[in-house]
Amino acid sequence: MKHLLLCTTTLTALMSFGCLQQEQVPEADAAPAEAFYTGQWQATNGQWTLCFASDGSLDSAVTPLGKIPIRPEKVTYVTRGKLTSSIKAGPCDVKYSPETRNLYARIALEDVHILHENQVVDGNQVDQFMGIVSEDGTTWVADWLNSFDYGPRFPQNVKNNHVKRLTFKKTKDWPVE
Repeated sequence: MKHLLLCTTTLTALMSFGCLQQEQVPEADAAPAEAFYTGQWQATNGQWTLCFASDGSLDSAVTPLGKIPIRPEKVTYVTRGKLTSSIKAGPCDVKYSPETRNLYARIALEDVHILHENQVVDGNQVDQFMGIVSEDGTTWVADWLNSFDYGPRFPQNVKNNHVKRLTFKKTKDWPVE
């Protein structure tokens, strides 16, 4: 029951996010290997960890949804007792503008299937992050937008959406082990 309450609380918290301005997303795709944002970034609130590879792409992420690590275009399985849950990540886009230091990342969780006791949560979500990386490359202040569909038990409140600001600190350079 505690895990169901945790899922309910997490999903309720995620319902309160709104829209990023599409015109602010950088035009360029992920930067080349010398991109100074490569490495591991930890949100100061502990909710997210994002890891950018040397080619500028998103290598992996640890989401606040159960603190489960995911990789783009892969399925992650988590077994607790006799129950196995899964998260299938879709494409994860990264765009960066060296002129403005604006970094954008989009993480798609295409199929989320969480089992706990006799409870099931099924759905999908997309998380977007956009903001400026500091001149020294150690801090990224990003707006976080979460949109999801977890069915009628966890409706997204579209009337009370807003973007949440997160501060990420670079904790490791690439390669991250």
